[in-house]
Amino acid sequence: MDDFLHETLGAFGLESSVPVLKTSFELDPSKEVKESCELALNRIRELPNAKPDELRRFNLLEAAPLLFCPVPELREVLLNEDNSRYERCSALFSLRLYFLHPTPCTEEAISAIIESLYAESAVLQYHARFHFML
Repeated sequence: MDDFLHETLGAFGLESSVPVLKTSFELDPSKEVKESCELALNRIRELPNAKPDELRRFNLLEAAPLLFCPVPELREVLLNEDNSRYERCSALFSLRLYFLHPTPCTEEAISAIIESLYAESAVLQYHARFHFML
């Protein structure tokens, strides 16, 4: 299965995807696959607990929910290697909103995204490069 296809399974949020994701996480030697499965499993676990007013955070196209907070906070979450990949991807996807819909904070958001290209996580590097065409 493609490395990031696992995230797509997680984006749909179906509990029926959990066995496939767990098996891939446990058996596939690829770091990228393990990280993608981890993101998908976190999303599937978190989605049913979201309150109706929080569901807007869960964009079907993203592996992690959006965070609605200021750019400096998003930057801190994204670049802190102690945070989970799920939290960091949430920050990355949230920063992308500034890229897609320019505001006075767009330059700061893009700077944080560029810094994330040096993250240890293969998934973060992939999303920073692919989604932002950097």
